Amino acid sequence: MSSEKSAIDIIQTAFAWFNDVGAGRTPLTREAVALHFHPEASIMIDTEMKGVGAEGMYLRFKEMQEKLEHWEATQPFDVCLTDGDKAAGHYQYRFTDKQGGQGVIDIVSIWSVRDGKVYRTIENATYMGAEILLATHG
Repeated sequence: MSSEKSAIDIIQTAFAWFNDVGAGRTPLTREAVALHFHPEASIMIDTEMKGVGAEGMYLRFKEMQEKLEHWEATQPFDVCLTDGDKAAGHYQYRFTDKQGGQGVIDIVSIWSVRDGKVYRTIENATYMGAEILLATHG
């Protein structure tokens, strides 16, 4: 059996870190982002590019910290599939903003990984509750 991590394992490791940042258990640093996200990483949500590069991901997460009190992506994923360097999953992103508003984003994501890191993310999202508007980074 190969000791190489599957695509879904890489994604779930990144999400565990992401949740730790969202809960304030670990600091957000460029170095930590670079451990989980490929230098050419990208995220597209509902056909709109929202972040490009590890720096773009860092800036996106930093903006989230500035606007949100707390966030959590539900783990484990409700449904997940993995095939080679690709994975897909369904989860909810739950957050509380700085004004106390709460929101839930129901998300289906398709990811690809490269060099043991998150490379491409494509998401389809349904929004409920408080609204969070984030800039495009990268």
